[in-house]
Amino acid sequence: TMGHPFESAADCPWLDTLEQSYRLRLPEPFRSLVRYYRWPEFDVGPLAAFSNLGVHDDDDLLKAPFRDKPILEWLQANGLIQIGRLATGSYDPVCLNLAARGARASIVSIDHEGILLCRRKVRVTQLSTSLEELIAESADDDQTHGE
Repeated sequence: TMGHPFESAADCPWLDTLEQSYRLRLPEPFRSLVRYYRWPEFDVGPLAAFSNLGVHDDDDLLKAPFRDKPILEWLQANGLIQIGRLATGSYDPVCLNLAARGARASIVSIDHEGILLCRRKVRVTQLSTSLEELIAESADDDQTHGE
């Protein structure tokens, strides 16, 4: 698990609550990751991933994506599920893009100021073609830099 603090679990009792909050079924493989693993907040490449501990703190999947209603509504309307923020400390959401073509959701960052200022065009930057790709790229970077 690339040194990230993942802990296996038999099931995720809050998965239904989480999917009801998002108003959709989480895409695979993210759904299986949430269901069968627990983790604190961690960085992988450009993503500072929310924790999956089933607690209602500001950086957990159960609360973090739902705190800012205008951003949440815009993301939901555009087929995006927030899974973290940029690892730079920016408030810009990092999301699974369900509108992406193909079987896998790409990973994108969204300019939060564009959303809050109701801009017609909001900057969306693709960070990776999929969650698996993002993790693989990060593992390659770790090996290249001797971590």
